[in-house]
Amino acid sequence: MAGTGDSVRLLVVDDDVSFVTFVGTALEKLGVAADVALTGNDAGLRLKKEAFGGVLLDLNLPDLLGLDVLRTMRRCDTVVTSRRLPCSQVPEPSSPPWRP
Repeated sequence: MAGTGDSVRLLVVDDDVSFVTFVGTALEKLGVAADVALTGNDAGLRLKKEAFGGVLLDLNLPDLLGLDVLRTMRRCDTVVTSRRLPCSQVPEPSSPPWRP
């Protein structure tokens, strides 16, 4: 699902194929190129070789924790590191509501 031109390029990391398809299509309609990694290992390899403007990351991957992928991201020079990278968590639809 890679885009073309000089658009922003994001890596979407999630093992749910229907989710990444939906998100990728929505992002591309907004002019954002969306590349997909279905596993944490694949995301780590992509992050080491390719440049991305940001990452949409599932924390519950089948092979690695999303936090491990985040640690890999912080060590890579292919992700924008001159700015702070905001992180947020969106609970699974089946999860109970989060309370502080």
